[in-house]
Amino acid sequence: MSMAMQDALRMVQAGNALSEGEAEQVFAAIMAGEATPSQIGALLMGLSIRGETPEVVAGAARAMRAAATTIHPHARPLL
Repeated sequence: MSMAMQDALRMVQAGNALSEGEAEQVFAAIMAGEATPSQIGALLMGLSIRGETPEVVAGAARAMRAAATTIHPHARPLL
């Protein structure tokens, strides 16, 4: 079950930490375009006030890597 953005915002507003899995779900929703700019700003501000944890950073990174598009240049290496 995915964590809704509203649930994540309530948790952060209450001063609670997101687990790695919760952070991954929330950032996956952001990467999928399911969050408004206001929600994203509120989440990031709340996380920065509390202090980023290794679990949140790892979960966010995993979600961003999963959403990334791999490119394969056919010409020469891009430098």
